[in-house]
Amino acid sequence: MGRLLSLFMGGNFYIAISVGTLACYLFLLSCFVSISREERVVHYLRIILVALSCWTGGSVLMRLQISPGMQFWFHFSILGLLIIPVGMYGFLFCVLEIQGKQKLLNICMLASIVTLLLNAYTECLLPVPEI
Repeated sequence: MGRLLSLFMGGNFYIAISVGTLACYLFLLSCFVSISREERVVHYLRIILVALSCWTGGSVLMRLQISPGMQFWFHFSILGLLIIPVGMYGFLFCVLEIQGKQKLLNICMLASIVTLLLNAYTECLLPVPEI
């Protein structure tokens, strides 16, 4: 807690934006927890909110240099970043009532996972930031 306060008092207010955004995403996610799982639109909305929370939370924890390390939180935030488009497509397909696109969503999710693993082992797409 003292480290977080020193970040705020040291003039680094950018982390306050990330923490506030993460709090908003978690609040919105908590609002949709009680709705049944059969609602496909809500299901994809939850996926989007979890992905946004992973992206922002990984960014905050990477900036704070929390254990297990900056490299782990970087790849965790990239995972959230890569899942956002898949969730958006699923959400839009449900809202617009477009049928038969589950195979496309599965291919996109597989491509996201392959991209994440490729970046985790080679760092050819996005290298881990240096301090």
